Amino acid sequence: MMSMQELFYGPNEPTWIVHPRRRYGKRRNYYRIHGQCPACASVENHMPAVQTVLFKVPLCCDKCVRTIKEEFLSLDDVERVACDQWTQQVTITSSIDPEKLLRRLQKIKKRSTFWPA
Repeated sequence: MMSMQELFYGPNEPTWIVHPRRRYGKRRNYYRIHGQCPACASVENHMPAVQTVLFKVPLCCDKCVRTIKEEFLSLDDVERVACDQWTQQVTITSSIDPEKLLRRLQKIKKRSTFWPA
């Protein structure tokens, strides 16, 4: 016998289980991280040079530091992000163009600039 809900709303839909720790849309390429791409085994690695860039960023609290780290570590080409709240300095080690990093940083903290030389 059908229940009233099945009669008016149709059969029950299956329950979909989603893995809670997996971030969809931000996948990292295994071979790019570890540098062992089987298709590129005989070809030398032609990735851009990794460089360390310093930024002056107004960091007021731990949440600002955490937000910047999460934003940049989600990118594939970023290797390291270090934030010093007391000196207002953010150090990013990456192969991405420094101008692009600055624009992305200015979306989070508007008054971000390159560290004065």
